[in-house]
Amino acid sequence: RYDAAGTSGIINIKTKKSKSMGLNGNLTAVTGYGQTSKYSGGGNVNFRKGKINAFGNYNYANNGRLNNLNLNREVTYQDTVTNFIQSNSWDNRRFNNSFKAGVDYFINKNNTIGLLSNGYFNSNDENSTSFTNRNNNFSQIEDIKIIGNNEEKYQNAAFNLNYKGVLDTTGKEISVDLDYSKYSSNHDELRDNAYTATNLQPRSRLLVKNFAPSKINVKSVKIDYAHPLNKTSKFEVGLKSSIVKTDNDLLLARLKENTWMPDAEYSNHFIYDENVYAAYANYSKEFKKFGIQMGIRAEQTSSKGNSITKNQIVDRNYLELFPSLSFSYTMNKDNQLGLSYSRRIDRPAYDDLNPFLSFLDEYTFEKGNPYLNPQFTSSFDLSHTYKGSITTTIGYSHTIDVMTTVTEQEDKTLKTFAIQRNLDEQNIYSMNVYAPVPVQKWWNINNNVQVFYMGFKSKSENGDLNSGQLALTYNMDHSITIDKTFTADMSAQYQSPLQYGIFKIGSQIVVNAGLKKTFLNSKLNIKLSMNDLFNSRRQRLSTTYQNMNLNFTQKAESQITSLTLSYRFGKNEVKAARRRSTGLEDETNRMKN
Repeated sequence: RYDAAGTSGIINIKTKKSKSMGLNGNLTAVTGYGQTSKYSGGGNVNFRKGKINAFGNYNYANNGRLNNLNLNREVTYQDTVTNFIQSNSWDNRRFNNSFKAGVDYFINKNNTIGLLSNGYFNSNDENSTSFTNRNNNFSQIEDIKIIGNNEEKYQNAAFNLNYKGVLDTTGKEISVDLDYSKYSSNHDELRDNAYTATNLQPRSRLLVKNFAPSKINVKSVKIDYAHPLNKTSKFEVGLKSSIVKTDNDLLLARLKENTWMPDAEYSNHFIYDENVYAAYANYSKEFKKFGIQMGIRAEQTSSKGNSITKNQIVDRNYLELFPSLSFSYTMNKDNQLGLSYSRRIDRPAYDDLNPFLSFLDEYTFEKGNPYLNPQFTSSFDLSHTYKGSITTTIGYSHTIDVMTTVTEQEDKTLKTFAIQRNLDEQNIYSMNVYAPVPVQKWWNINNNVQVFYMGFKSKSENGDLNSGQLALTYNMDHSITIDKTFTADMSAQYQSPLQYGIFKIGSQIVVNAGLKKTFLNSKLNIKLSMNDLFNSRRQRLSTTYQNMNLNFTQKAESQITSLTLSYRFGKNEVKAARRRSTGLEDETNRMKN
């Protein structure tokens, strides 16, 4: 029934119609500061009268963010060792506007028709500075300074028409969704490159402009049918069709003699078409102590990537099956067992398929990969739940064609490229324990510990990859009730060193805290939040894969204090709007916003 994309579990929440009429809603305002200011606010409203339920929300955010990246790499070519020491900083301000509006009309107690629209119009203004020192055996060759200005805009509007009908008193249901989404983005960038040479002929200043408009249109039709066979068993079938078309145009121009001249090496017009047709069938049965659910989903995918500028076409046509099987067994009132298997797919983001080539400087690039394949994951899980609270899960997952970022190096030109590639396989063996601990009536601790081994294998012309490491993550959440209207919380997350793809990732620990006070019979809430109390969140990566010798540290603004005010108004008894999915969730998640 659900898209085969992703590996997380599915929770199906069924809602009941309420005779309660009226209006309710919520207003929220947030202000925060770390190294830059942050503001956001929004509200939602829900109205029911007669056979009509209308609802909507709007949210706005104006958030600044600083980001720093230090990158060191070493290139060896013909017995000459060249070192690059790079320092990059970004001053970013992001503006987000998101909305959702809908109406449901209850034709009668068994038939409902609904209209839904949601979307966003976001923008991003970024100023950047990059310093690169190039040297041979630490004897300086040249310095490069780049000043950049980047403006990005993302807009998306999606529309859904839904019909849901209960066909008889046994609970037979049919649901139909028609969806359409129109997405567009613009990326305008100016980079000013200045060079200071020590042992080389000085180079002239270089000005570069980058224009990258993009459009994505998605159409989808989805039909679901549920047929209870009796009180303890159900059969479900469904169909889905989605049609995607993306149009990306990248133009890079260099300023020569006061004239902007297009650079054919970096410019590209790329069109991508993708059609996915899916059908599924599920069967579930509940016994006294035992439950079973089994399903199969078939997806036929046809796609074509066409680089018009480079006269390069990539065609794909494949049929894949995605079975799923799960068992549950209640041993006694305190112990439950679960066993599950599923096969799923993750498709590349649309931007990752676009064979663009953009650069941080003339030695450091990022590029897309039209040959990137989807990844397929088979997962097995065995779980035990004790007294409905302590859960232990042992799992294994095997992924082929793993999509991950790799860095590739051209020794002769000294250039490094970051690109999405498919590695042959990934294997994860894991054990997860979730254990809530009620220390006192007023103090609860939730603990989540995961121990896992993550390994990667891949073959290539330049050398094979066989990497892996045992790792640990631990999340701890404290919830403290000071009185009926005053609570405190604190959380800590620890991640040990781990290996992911070609990169070794350093450990980190992050601590957050908050205080919350309620007023006016809990209608008004005020919360003070402090994120990353010790300013310890940072990303540290290194690799020596193939001919690479690279390490970098990235520190984004993370130590932030914020104040949130929320006010709930209207009748509490008014039933919330229908919770339902559309046919575009998987496709929307592949768009950059």
